[in-house]
Amino acid sequence: LYRVVLTAPFVAVVIGISVLSHIPQPPVPDMGFNLADKVLHVIAYFVFGLSLQFALRAWRPLLSGRQITIAVVVGTALFGIYDELHQMMVPNRVASVGDWLADLIGGALSLVMRAFVRMVSEKLRNYFQVQDTEKEKRGNVYTGSQ
Repeated sequence: LYRVVLTAPFVAVVIGISVLSHIPQPPVPDMGFNLADKVLHVIAYFVFGLSLQFALRAWRPLLSGRQITIAVVVGTALFGIYDELHQMMVPNRVASVGDWLADLIGGALSLVMRAFVRMVSEKLRNYFQVQDTEKEKRGNVYTGSQ
């Protein structure tokens, strides 16, 4: 069940991107600038990259950070190419290198997010370990027995 729960978001994102790519003229919200489509690609592939990282951890918990990084970069690049090639066959849609680059940026940002979260969690872990060590030295640790 653990693996299914961590993999389901990735499957949903892949299906979602595929369905949106099949719409002849998808509704693009007016964000007040011309590159709104690229922003949507970055967001979609940021979520793609995050969900892929969770799925990889679920199925291959012993993968190194480097292996996950490579898998996310390659997975994002290949799925982005598939997405753009698929759009060539949809009426009123075109393949765009700019869209593919936005996809890659989204995937890369998901890796930056992972690195940031790991850095912050490591700093917090170290901080609380130091606090616990200082409490132990002062004898202020509650052991649960009296």
